[in-house]
Amino acid sequence: MKSAILLLLISACLRAQQGSLEGTAINAATREPLSNVHVRLIAATFAGITGAYGAMSDRTGHFSIATIRPGTYILLPERAGFLHVQAKGSAAIPNITIKPGEHQTGYQLEMAPRAVISGRVVDEAGDPVQGVRVQTVPVTPGSTPVVLVPAPSPATDDRGEFRLIGPAGKFYVQATVNTGYGPQERPEKRSDGTSEAIYGTTFYPSSIRKERATVVEAVAGKDAGGIEIRLARQQQGLAISGVVSGFPEGPSRGYVAMQTGESAQRITSSRTVNTGADGRFRFDGLQPGFYRVWAMYNDGGKTQLASRSMEFQLENTEIANVELALSPGVELIGTLKMEGEAAGTAAPKRTVKLEPAMGYFLANLAMTGGEVDGGGAFRIGNIAPGKYRVKVEPLAENAYIKTLEIDGAAVTNGMADLSKVARGAGAKVTLGSNGAQISGRVLDSNGERMPTSLVMIFLVRDPEDIPLTGNGSAQSTPDGKYTIKAVVPGKYRIFALNVFDLSGASSSGDLTDMLKKLFERGEEIEFKEGDRIVKDLKAIPVEDPNAKPKK
Repeated sequence: MKSAILLLLISACLRAQQGSLEGTAINAATREPLSNVHVRLIAATFAGITGAYGAMSDRTGHFSIATIRPGTYILLPERAGFLHVQAKGSAAIPNITIKPGEHQTGYQLEMAPRAVISGRVVDEAGDPVQGVRVQTVPVTPGSTPVVLVPAPSPATDDRGEFRLIGPAGKFYVQATVNTGYGPQERPEKRSDGTSEAIYGTTFYPSSIRKERATVVEAVAGKDAGGIEIRLARQQQGLAISGVVSGFPEGPSRGYVAMQTGESAQRITSSRTVNTGADGRFRFDGLQPGFYRVWAMYNDGGKTQLASRSMEFQLENTEIANVELALSPGVELIGTLKMEGEAAGTAAPKRTVKLEPAMGYFLANLAMTGGEVDGGGAFRIGNIAPGKYRVKVEPLAENAYIKTLEIDGAAVTNGMADLSKVARGAGAKVTLGSNGAQISGRVLDSNGERMPTSLVMIFLVRDPEDIPLTGNGSAQSTPDGKYTIKAVVPGKYRIFALNVFDLSGASSSGDLTDMLKKLFERGEEIEFKEGDRIVKDLKAIPVEDPNAKPKK
């Protein structure tokens, strides 16, 4: 009897903690009620979706969702012909927080009629061009509302036609043609005096330069059709040229890859060109900026060669006579020992792994590694030149890489720079068994438990080394706690970020810049070996990255 009463009391308490949401869906353009809107609240963690609530709006636009568990939910409303948009400055992920026992009423959900821009892309002769990527660029950056689930914009079809669906606003319409050659392709040679047309990024109606383009206004609920983009030939611009050496005898399958962007940390695009029979290559039509080039050779898997990567900052003059020498992959030979392990003691099987550093993933570098033998020796061969983070797996709970030496030089950030190694390098890895540890709760600005578990915690030594995953970062658990183990002794900054607060980050480069600003406002903390620190953190609001976290 007592057990039954206890269960009833617990059930009643749980019901009392439930919240609810009631409101009206309206047409953002006419301000009239909107029926048949599917209102969804999605509960999620970093592991995936954990639950969902839903309702449909009636003829008066009214909707109601009862008995909602407390928490922060992603708001995903849907209706054919409409988009849910976020105003400038709003969170990138629309969300609603339901507190225990809270019954929200009068919630106004605005749905904007979708706007359409349609047309076709033609070449200089007026013929349709298939496979061109067309996209809109806001006339005023940041002026366009955020759309959480934008409509897909497939490439132009065989008639050169495209159709873009999105929010209302004023835009430039941009067409981009893939001008690069794949590794197995050859540049076209002509004997009639003509040359293959190489089209650059073209803005409507037919301009290489955005400032000379015509603005297209997308109107809610209407189609802006008849947009014809006539592709313009790529301007001569700047160039990077040179020669590749070291090809094996036989048919050449070598090519040169190029990455470009604002900096080494903000790579935005890449392309490739084949080398000529004499090994020469040339990238034309380049604009000022950062560039990284390297050569590759692959005969189908038997022989793989690569050159060192070379980085340039193009300004006003072209860069010529670049020499890229192909060579077999770099070899890393080294030893690994656990501090405190007696000589001759049977150590667990371990593997030393190299993880490509940020910015080198686009260079087709892959995770590579080598097993450690009974004497602590390891060898990793055929490594493509580049920068790698050294990792050891598996490790005990608080074990960490205590010291790392590459060719006798100490490395402080665990990064092995193999981009300029001629043939091979030596490594010495020492593991510590008692790394530091920090744990605690993540709180909101009021000092209360965060209503969402989508919170990232960053423990970083250098803003240039902010990790998005792996060592140095953690995710809060569903109960609002976090733990970071195996911390290497030293000075750090620590800060927490509510993922729902992210706004204005339209690229990985923007996100990196945002995290660097938050790093500057993070709390300084120093770890000694074996420390077990307990610290509650308050998430720093992204909308004001210069605000110090409240004590």
